Amino acid sequence: MRTETYKYQLYILPSIFICGGIILYVMLNVFRLSFTAYTIPDPLSANKYIGFANYVFLPYDPLFVRSLTVTGIFVVVALSLELILGFFLAYLVFSLPKFSYIYRVIFSLPIMIMPLVSAYLFYMLFASGTMGWINAYLSLFFKTQIAWLSYPWTALFVLIMEHVYRYSTFAFLIFFAGFTSIPKDILDASLMETVSEKQRIRYIYLPFLKPHIVTAAVLLLIDLLKVFDSIWIITGGGPERFTELLNYYIFKTSFQLYHVGYGSAMATLIIIFLIIVTILTIGRKMEV
Repeated sequence: MRTETYKYQLYILPSIFICGGIILYVMLNVFRLSFTAYTIPDPLSANKYIGFANYVFLPYDPLFVRSLTVTGIFVVVALSLELILGFFLAYLVFSLPKFSYIYRVIFSLPIMIMPLVSAYLFYMLFASGTMGWINAYLSLFFKTQIAWLSYPWTALFVLIMEHVYRYSTFAFLIFFAGFTSIPKDILDASLMETVSEKQRIRYIYLPFLKPHIVTAAVLLLIDLLKVFDSIWIITGGGPERFTELLNYYIFKTSFQLYHVGYGSAMATLIIIFLIIVTILTIGRKMEV
């Protein structure tokens, strides 16, 4: 049986080497360019090394500092909501086994929607004027409107809600798999001992779901740091460049302002951060 498993694993080795080689090449090239003054109009500048100048300039760039701050707020709020909502949905479905198949299908639908479609849906929901569906109802019933995308914090709120709408279902799927892996004899024993639901969540569900929570948090963190399409469609980085999250700011710096070397320095920091988080996560799982 083990021999058969190894044989099947050999079939995917070429794909692993090809994909891994491409990813490694891109990462190393980004790292190299971060030490250069490379700009797209001047291809020869790709070999003009300036040491750590790009990294030294980062703390003095007000747009980078603000982008980093807003990205931190976006990640913390969205990640918290997605984990809480995902856990609640998984708990709800697990508690209602009779209709679990129906609920699983319904709650899984948002993750199946293309990101561009989801982003456009939220743009239409919160657009200014009567073109926005929410403003149309506010105007009809309350004779008022809110310029959701014209104010920095409300625009950030819309971006957070769009991501929560799509990816809380991703957390739901991971948590539901964790719920179904809890030994049945432990659950039966908790019912016989008349354990309260609050105690069951605290002492049974959460400890068993701890590895799933960590996995979901890391995967969602990676996706939150590479958000791009929803910003492009919903806010375009505005208003006042407030919703230019780090990934979007890197794109704008590299491919609209043509400062590829500086953009590569920012991208390198994200890569290093994600590598550290992944290594710490894997190390913690191995200890468990």
